[in-house]
Amino acid sequence: MNWLQPVDLYCERFGPGLWAEPLNALTNLAFVIAGVWIAAHLPRRFAPRPVPLPYNLLAGGMALIGVCSGAFHTFATRWAGMLDVLSIALFIYAFVVCFAHYVLELRWSLAWIAAPALWALGVFLTAPFEDGAVNGSIDYV
Repeated sequence: MNWLQPVDLYCERFGPGLWAEPLNALTNLAFVIAGVWIAAHLPRRFAPRPVPLPYNLLAGGMALIGVCSGAFHTFATRWAGMLDVLSIALFIYAFVVCFAHYVLELRWSLAWIAAPALWALGVFLTAPFEDGAVNGSIDYV
């Protein structure tokens, strides 16, 4: 697989080149700003206790999505697309586990089951579709 191969499947891509998808590239700054803002404000929310590590990891994950997705929408190559997909998936699975623990009040040992359960649900729901359906975005559905 050629990781430097350009990708031009979706979004508002105007053509090859570094800034040929300006709206998506710039809007990814919102993820970076949101992640940094949340991380900066978490200490106030938890004072005088320390911020639980999962909260900081989720804030960092949000910023990471902005960086990785920004790379994809700027460079539009396979390697950048892989960073985009992996950062989003990592955040989603981490969020689901944290939701199961903090909101549903499951023990961590049970909350971790939420990630593979969500993955299995995604496999089940996307099974009827052909590979590459919706320009390769069927997993986002």
